[in-house]
Formats: sequence, structure tokens, C-alpha cells
Amino acid sequence: RAVATISWSAADLSVGRQAIAFGSARAVNPTDVIAPFAYEELDKEERVGVDAVRLRVPVGAMGEIDCGVVFGRDAEPEESAAFARVKGYLGDTDVTGIAMVYRENVLLGVDLARAIGGAGSWLEAAYSLPDLLRDGFDREGVLRLSFGIDAYFERGIYAFGEYHYNGAGSRRPSEYLDPANAWAYEHGAVYLLGRHYLVPGLSCDITPLLGLRLEALINLTDPSALASGRLAYSMAQDLSAEVGGFLRTGRGPRNRADMMTGVIGAEPRSEFGLYPNLLFATVRFYF
Repeated sequence: RAVATISWSAADLSVGRQAIAFGSARAVNPTDVIAPFAYEELDKEERVGVDAVRLRVPVGAMGEIDCGVVFGRDAEPEESAAFARVKGYLGDTDVTGIAMVYRENVLLGVDLARAIGGAGSWLEAAYSLPDLLRDGFDREGVLRLSFGIDAYFERGIYAFGEYHYNGAGSRRPSEYLDPANAWAYEHGAVYLLGRHYLVPGLSCDITPLLGLRLEALINLTDPSALASGRLAYSMAQDLSAEVGGFLRTGRGPRNRADMMTGVIGAEPRSEFGLYPNLLFATVRFYF
């Protein structure tokens, strides 16, 4: 597993195993479908690499043209992706447009980020069409978007709030395990089961060496939530420790018998009622 990068005045060309990520949203990135993080991922410092050829061309002082091909298993088209991304600066706003073919699906996306007063804001949206190259417009597409705002305050305090709309999700908890847009979960990197979410977050420096981070992913329909807290301590220049956990709130599933078959199965009553509680501790040494 290796990557080689050739840089010259006009462009950068990278060939090999590399991390490819898109989007400016803080919690859920609709345009990041190649190798995304799930919300409850413990280690987000290193992203899983993919085999790709990527060309990045700077345009002006703040613009960029970015395109590439990602090779899946055996370089099969149904396991691979190709993307073209254009970034510019317009009206005090960072504007990014992206078009992608991934696993035979098509994605069109936009990412906007700008300052509003003393705060930052972002809007990231993606519209995906399943099997467009094979079936045409025979199937309905899915819209996903994230909008949020953040701000830094005195004494190292940072806060943000983000709203996420998941067009692939179900409106009723009873339909969570059998969604109408199952293709988006199988091929489109979607993992949330509902439609509307709110994500508040807060981090602060308790001391120069001790930091606290609090966050919650709230399903506004159930309602249910997955709350997380992390306490990180810098033990030395290259050594850090962290403890934290994910705690769920929401009604658990209930047993229900199928009238036709008589089989008893679990029916969800909330999304995060299906999740376990999780506590963790990590020690990291950098070298």
C-alpha cells in the first residue's frame, strides 16, 4: 500500500492508496460517499484509504479543479467511482460543486461555506440517482443535506449546531428495517434510518492540557438520541489519553408476530433505541 505524488507548478497528481473525503458539514457529510465515517466512529484521525488516481489543479488564489478515479475490488465498474469537483470563491462564500459516478449511481452535490458575523456557516447537499447509467430515470433519487452554524468564544469554547435531512430515511419507526430506498444504504453510504436530525455540539478547554467535548445526534421524529462525551488529556508532547462514551435514549424494540407466518420479530420503536451504550478509553503515542 503506497501512494506517489508528482507536483509541478500547474497541478498535483497522486497515484495509489490515499484518503479521499468531501464536505464541510461537521456531523453528517452528504457528499462524502467513497469512504465515510459513521457518526459513532471512535477514531477519526485516520481515514481509510482507497486506490485512486487524483489530479488537483489550482485556479486563481482560492479555486481548484479536482478530479479522479477510485478503483474498487478488481476495478469492476459496479465497485468503482469517478468524480469531478470544482471549488471557487464567490460573494464572500466558498462554493464547491461536485459530480460523481459511484457504484453505478450518480451524485450531484454542492457545498457552501461562509462567515455570518462572527460565526461560520455551511450548507452541504447531495442528490443521488440509483443505477442511472443502467436504468435511466426509472427510479426516484434521494436528497440529503446538512446545514449548520458554529462559533468560537472566549476561554477555548467552541459550539456548533447542525440540521441534517436524510431523504433516504423512513418517516415511521416501524419501517426502519425495511426502508423504501434500500439501495442508498447498500451503495450510497447512508446509515441513518430517519428523516430529520439535529446535532448540537460543544467543546472547551478545561485546562491547557485537558479538553472536554460534548455532542448529540437527535432524531427529531422518534424522538431518540445518541449522546457522546469525550475527555482528552495531553500527557506528553507525543502521548495523549482519552475516555468517553456513547449513551442512547429512546424506546427499545418490541416483539411483534407476523399474522401470515406466525414468526415473532423485533419492531423498532425508535432509531437509537436499537443502539448499545458504549464506554471507551484510549491511549495514543505518536511517532
